[in-house]
Amino acid sequence: FRGRMEVTLRASLGHLHIRRMDLASARDELEAAERLARSHGTPTSRALILNNLGIVHNQSNDFPRARTCFLRADRLFRRAGETHGTIHIACNLATIAAKMGDAAGAREWLERASRLLAHQPGKRLEFVVGLARGMAAHALGEMAAAVEAFEKAIPLGRELGDTQFVNFAEVYLAEALAACGRYGDALGRLRSASRASAKSPPAFRRMVASRLLLLETLLGRRQAAGAAGKSLERIPRTEVFLIEAWNDL
Repeated sequence: FRGRMEVTLRASLGHLHIRRMDLASARDELEAAERLARSHGTPTSRALILNNLGIVHNQSNDFPRARTCFLRADRLFRRAGETHGTIHIACNLATIAAKMGDAAGAREWLERASRLLAHQPGKRLEFVVGLARGMAAHALGEMAAAVEAFEKAIPLGRELGDTQFVNFAEVYLAEALAACGRYGDALGRLRSASRASAKSPPAFRRMVASRLLLLETLLGRRQAAGAAGKSLERIPRTEVFLIEAWNDL
């Protein structure tokens, strides 16, 4: 009993640290939880922990290690007959494939997620799959497709109350809109994200401020660009390396 409780506690703490974008703490808790779960967990609990550990590696820009975690989680979910879990994993693997430049692999995982979704319909899973379509298209540079996917997914996410994922999707949608030359629409999305970001982690607030700085500069709005730049300077840097690299650009 004590072992199972420790697995649950560490897995919960790891998930909480992910939401706060404290990746180092999340990794420590989840790795400890995964080790304990080998003796005290179920296939489903191990799969959930590995999925979250994969998310940490993804956000840390370690895509091969993230892929390994997701594939291990996929095997465990399938062994347990957990269709919902396999859909989430397929979406995560599609995003990783896209980030690694594997367009065919990304599409294959998205097709798998869509086939499974047909047998397990629901707004939550529809949102997850739609978000993955947008992220994969964005990573592959298919910006028109990314716009289409995000514009369909975001209203679903709002309806479900999934504020954090919706906020990130708004930023990626803004990037895709800007890449398509729709600067006004992109600016509107970023301002919406900025209004919603007051209580968000610093990494997200820096994402919004840096992209506002870029767009306001492109539009020749010096005063607004200056305000965005000052806002960016006030927000502390984080250890989310991939996000900060884009912020610095």
